[in-house]
Amino acid sequence: ALQALFEIDFTVDNFTYLEFLLSLCDKAHVPPPANLQQWHEVAKGARVAAGTDVSSNGACQMFHEAVRRSTDVGLPAISELLEVKARAQACASTEVSEAVQVSELLRALSDARASGVDMTALASVESQARTLAAEKLARSLTLELTDARPFIDAWEVAEVAGVPAQDITAARASVKGRAVARVTTAMTAADGMKSAEAIKELGEAMKFGLKLGMSQPDVEAARELYSRQLEADFVGVDMAFVEQAVESADAAKVAVPADLSSWAAAFTKVSHFATETIDDKITMQSAVEALDFARSSGMPEPPEMITLSDKVKTKATADLQAATTGQSAQVLQQAVDSAIKAGVPESDLSAAREVLAASLP
Repeated sequence: ALQALFEIDFTVDNFTYLEFLLSLCDKAHVPPPANLQQWHEVAKGARVAAGTDVSSNGACQMFHEAVRRSTDVGLPAISELLEVKARAQACASTEVSEAVQVSELLRALSDARASGVDMTALASVESQARTLAAEKLARSLTLELTDARPFIDAWEVAEVAGVPAQDITAARASVKGRAVARVTTAMTAADGMKSAEAIKELGEAMKFGLKLGMSQPDVEAARELYSRQLEADFVGVDMAFVEQAVESADAAKVAVPADLSSWAAAFTKVSHFATETIDDKITMQSAVEALDFARSSGMPEPPEMITLSDKVKTKATADLQAATTGQSAQVLQQAVDSAIKAGVPESDLSAAREVLAASLP
């Protein structure tokens, strides 16, 4: 019976009756028609907006959102909605006059249109926005191919502003052509070369091209080349290349073999500590752990690993020599254990072992 009461047409004139029926549904735990429940929720939002101080922070955004939601659901023009629309129109007019960037101007014009402002009065402003968007589109053609966002932003702004479609299409084609050329050049430089710089550029070129919607044939050719680069035979001096190739693979959307991921992680740790000063226990322990991780990963031994190994041995030997003089058996034992982990030769451990043996009961 309650459901049957919703079969009439509801307008602004009987909106109060509608909300009364919805309250009955809530009490009776009967689901009302979804569209009418939407009206009720949006009307609540409009009332909140109508009761908001126009000078409060974020008030204009609230007004615009309330108007857009009411339009989306077809809410009847209740008094609170009319009040909010008037406020939204005032906000939009101010925003149009104060806009500095073309994106701000377009957003303000959109708000004005949504709130019911007479757009014939803003025709000259719309024309100005279109001109600014066209200029932004033209400037984008001279940008370096380092970041896809300015290009995409210029295209989107041009579309919203009503720049002729053929101009936008031509701009897209120009930039995409440059992106493909960049990938082609990067492929030539990287093909068969174990160069960290070349593989990084290939990854970045592919990432840029993918964001701009580069065609699948161009993407696949570059991806296949990148994958082949990861299938080569590697020696120690290639680990900087492996590290960079693994780092850039995500941008290129290329899968990385598990062993190369481990090698890259190991090389990052080893190369870091190879340039560090090892003068305290914490750094020493971390450096030894880096070497252990590198060995367990099966990574071919790069020069940085040899450098780090020598530094660790030198530090461990110095600590061992210091511990043999006037130190407790516990401290000496710790120095011996550390030296063993660091790879100090047995011949350099003999003197410490003798002192340690003599100190035991």
